[in-house]
Amino acid sequence: MLARWAVILSIAASMVHGLNVQEHLAEWWGYGFFFLFAAAAQFVYGLVLIVQPWNYDETGGRRDGGRYARHFYRAGIAVNTFLILLYLITRTVGIPFLGPSAGQTEPFTPAGVATKLVEAALVLVLARLVLRDRRFPAPAG
Repeated sequence: MLARWAVILSIAASMVHGLNVQEHLAEWWGYGFFFLFAAAAQFVYGLVLIVQPWNYDETGGRRDGGRYARHFYRAGIAVNTFLILLYLITRTVGIPFLGPSAGQTEPFTPAGVATKLVEAALVLVLARLVLRDRRFPAPAG
């Protein structure tokens, strides 16, 4: 059930980022591509959560892949935490380094805050999945 929530949350965040690509492309191509990349990454992440390739061996047979799943969950935690932190930085300190708005702060918007809440919920669900699967030893090598 937790994995299903992770799928829903990741794809929901992806959709909101995707809906904002055009607006950010109009501001600067780099901002637009960042949003496009974030949307694609979150969408693909959700799809991989559906397929769960770690549950299949080389022959296509089922296996208990919980120990491999933890690494994938941790990657999702890292990326979504980065997106949340970047949002907070661009709203409080300013846009770092690049583009025509570098150094300027962006406004908090209802859609932006809602997206960050979805991503925060995703991080919490993924953390719960990591804790649930901690009984599996990490793979060697």
